[in-house]
Amino acid sequence: MLQLLFSEYPSQGGTLDAGCAPGIAALMEYLRSDLTDIAHSCELIEGGTQ
Repeated sequence: MLQLLFSEYPSQGGTLDAGCAPGIAALMEYLRSDLTDIAHSCELIEGGTQ
């Protein structure tokens, strides 16, 4: 996924420019929701084993 992001928002000289901020914000939101789902699943698993 990061490869796709960086291919759509190419960097210059190894640094990201301000133009890619919306893409990075969208990626971070996607990852945050994914991690929230994972944390919830882990809680369910741990709750079921106790």
